[in-house]
Amino acid sequence: MDVVAPLDPIERQEIVERRIAFERDPSRFHTEWLELEQQFSDQIVSARKKIPHIVCSNEILAQIGRAICEQNVRSLRADLAAVRASITYAALAGDATVVPDQL
Repeated sequence: MDVVAPLDPIERQEIVERRIAFERDPSRFHTEWLELEQQFSDQIVSARKKIPHIVCSNEILAQIGRAICEQNVRSLRADLAAVRASITYAALAGDATVVPDQL
């Protein structure tokens, strides 16, 4: 997967503005975003605890396998990465099972 910049001009502007704010005053930027950063940190800690209990059904595994085969990927690493990412997404969302939107 490639990381690409968004194509929405408003989103791009916001990203650039935040980067400039950080460069001008990293300490102030940190203070402004500290609360949200802590919320994300708490969410990640909670999700990590849930990961071992997330269910990934046979139907979801089949969807992952089909999607990867359609791309002619020969390695099972892609399947495993997709399963792990889906489970992690479900955990972050607070779900007990992986749903199709989390693939």
